[in-house]
Amino acid sequence: MFIDLHSHILPGIDDGAQNLQQAIEMVSMAQANGTKVMVATPHMHPGTYNNTPATIEAAFNTLQIALSQRDIDVELRSAAEVHLCPEVMQWAMQEKLPFIGEYQQKPLLLLELPHGSVPQGTSTLIRWLQKNSIQVMIAHPERNHGIWKNPYQLSQLIKLGCLFQVTADSFLGKFRQQAQSIAESLLKAGSIHILASDAHDIEKRTTNLNPAFERIKHLSNEEHAKRLLWDNPAQILGIS
Repeated sequence: MFIDLHSHILPGIDDGAQNLQQAIEMVSMAQANGTKVMVATPHMHPGTYNNTPATIEAAFNTLQIALSQRDIDVELRSAAEVHLCPEVMQWAMQEKLPFIGEYQQKPLLLLELPHGSVPQGTSTLIRWLQKNSIQVMIAHPERNHGIWKNPYQLSQLIKLGCLFQVTADSFLGKFRQQAQSIAESLLKAGSIHILASDAHDIEKRTTNLNPAFERIKHLSNEEHAKRLLWDNPAQILGIS
């Protein structure tokens, strides 16, 4: 059984599910492969995906109603993948940040870095969030091209107290060798807190977590795989 904390299954609001039918198919695929709980985390990225808690809630409700009319037994929750941007501080002060859950009694924010770098000012923002009692979890650091060029930046993010959410398919080589190597080194170091699908469709970036689960069992052990795909996300969501 799996809990998937990062997925783009809400219809029509970012680069994930493009319509309701595709969203239903993505959740159905997840159920068929052992996922019991999914958190929908659409992008909040000003100028690219201008989502708000209201737009996320509307899409979430549409999908919930559609699933309730079908034989799909996956518990859905909603949050967001929030892009690193100046607006994050404003959203935090306005209490408009959609949190995934809690970690050590602090609300947990899934924070996305730009694809190609770890910009100057990243550490300043993270420290500000931590000072304001918000725990930061970095989305797919193993896929960041800046980290590919300078893996030392990972240790800096760890020192700042960040958690890491790694993409399941990174262990299968679907995001190039650099991402796979970093994912495997983070696994070996015990620095991954969450493994999630970051699913966007039903063909290339799917909701099937089984292959990655088997790969981590091979690289480490079954207990470690279960910790990343059930125990830790269950703790964050408050599922006993």
